[in-house]
Amino acid sequence: MPRPPVRPRSPTGRTRTNSMVRAFVLLLFLAVVSSGCTTKALPAGSVVIDRVDVVGAEKVDGDDVEDKIATAETKRALWGILEGVPIFNIFDAMLVEYRTYDQLVLERDLQRVRRFYQARGFYEAQVRAGRVVPTEGRHVRVEIVVDEGEPVLIEDVELEFDGWKRDFLANAVMVGKVSAFERQPLEDGEPLPRFDEDRYDALKEGLVSALTALGYAYAEVEGEVSVDLAKRRAKIRLVAKAHDKCTFGPITIEGLGEIPERPVRRQLGFELGDPYSSNKLEEAQFHLAELGVFGSIEIRPELSKKGGPRRTDVPVTVRLSPVELREVRAGVGAGVGARVEAHGILGWEDRNFLGGLRRFSADMRPGLVFFPLQAANLFSPPDDILFVPEAELRLSFTQPSF
Repeated sequence: MPRPPVRPRSPTGRTRTNSMVRAFVLLLFLAVVSSGCTTKALPAGSVVIDRVDVVGAEKVDGDDVEDKIATAETKRALWGILEGVPIFNIFDAMLVEYRTYDQLVLERDLQRVRRFYQARGFYEAQVRAGRVVPTEGRHVRVEIVVDEGEPVLIEDVELEFDGWKRDFLANAVMVGKVSAFERQPLEDGEPLPRFDEDRYDALKEGLVSALTALGYAYAEVEGEVSVDLAKRRAKIRLVAKAHDKCTFGPITIEGLGEIPERPVRRQLGFELGDPYSSNKLEEAQFHLAELGVFGSIEIRPELSKKGGPRRTDVPVTVRLSPVELREVRAGVGAGVGARVEAHGILGWEDRNFLGGLRRFSADMRPGLVFFPLQAANLFSPPDDILFVPEAELRLSFTQPSF
């Protein structure tokens, strides 16, 4: 019995899907390759620095030393493991950040290293050499050789406070800070803390902050350090001046735009006549940021100029820069995992809805699910794929509590 003729079948959904997937993968590969063709060019005659090593850094972290110098090693993605690997070396060429050798820069770096060690209390530190070791081609390794010597230790810290009789709390807070500074931190084998310029400056700033937090807006702390190089010991003398206690004066708010002033003033947490405190200024900045409607916030006490009469009711200026209160969001996205889907995003938000800093937002997310396509079968899709539409709508309204 003759067999019926076989008619050619029209392309199935699977054939079309496979073609689309292959085309997508090919386009992605070509995009990566083409972008990788644009590598970062070096000036003619440049010498590339592969590594920078600080030799002899034992008591001070070598990484901290390297952070202070301009001579730096070339940075590669994933620590250079992609270099020379087929295909992946394209990413290495795209992301590499070349650093080139300059003799004058290295000479200045040697001075920077010496100054860095002195700031850490190593006054005897010597930077012996900056060695440049050729590796291959026009590549070098730079070595900075350091003889650290012994550090200067803090023998004594003396605090003088002119207002200790009238404000025992302020005196106690400062004494506690000084006591902690004298005791910690201790390095292995060293009976006293090392003298460190950064810690010394931080101590003075901490004492000033302690006084301004307690109402002394014009507080000052001056210091003097005596170093005995022969004994490797340092003595510190601190003089704290509190001056008069202050209150908050007139509060000026600038840059509100259409934002109502009343809720902003409430968020400050202080008003005219309240006891002055720098802590309250910091807290006010945090509370204003919580409103979510300001891109920048500056709260500045208007202190009287040094040398003139001091105003004890300190005016405060609040400078604000609002963000866009109304915003339209639009975009597209896709997801590959337990399901494969594509979606759009369309949203609108008003951060001052009907005034009073009420917030209203509406987000619409229409999408299309390629069922039953998943990540596991993305490159061998099933015969029949259904295109399932979906949509999600979210509405949000927030009423401030103030």
